[in-house]
Amino acid sequence: MQTQQYITTTDPFYERFGLPLPTGLKEQASGISWATFTDTFAPIADLRVRINSTTQLRGTLNEYNITLLQRGQQREEHTIVGAGAALACTQLLAERGRRIEILQFHQRKIFESTATFILAGNDVHSRWAMGFGGTPEQSIAAALSTAGELLYGRRS
Repeated sequence: MQTQQYITTTDPFYERFGLPLPTGLKEQASGISWATFTDTFAPIADLRVRINSTTQLRGTLNEYNITLLQRGQQREEHTIVGAGAALACTQLLAERGRRIEILQFHQRKIFESTATFILAGNDVHSRWAMGFGGTPEQSIAAALSTAGELLYGRRS
């Protein structure tokens, strides 16, 4: 007779997807519900960066076709050439007054999607943010948009 072992956890991401949150975020999110977790670490940002396409260029450069959405209505299209999606997104956000430094970066593959977790900071605060996307680049854009909202949009 086999005995079944049940794993209990207080990690809401693990409970939902079977993958652990990064250390630091896991401690902050311990014991909260999935709804509270997403409200806290992945709110909808007033200023969102969305990567529409990525074209690999020579060397380590890529061309990113990006849409910047402000309050869900104003749309700006941008093409940025850079060494990574995070650089392209942080450049656009910084031009809008949301300067973000990535202090920690983690990605988790979930089925056909990606979740990105970043500990983001500015000169005053640091906050954990999460973003989901169909590609790693789209996930980075979502996480950085969330980080911008948490650091600059919300006053909490």
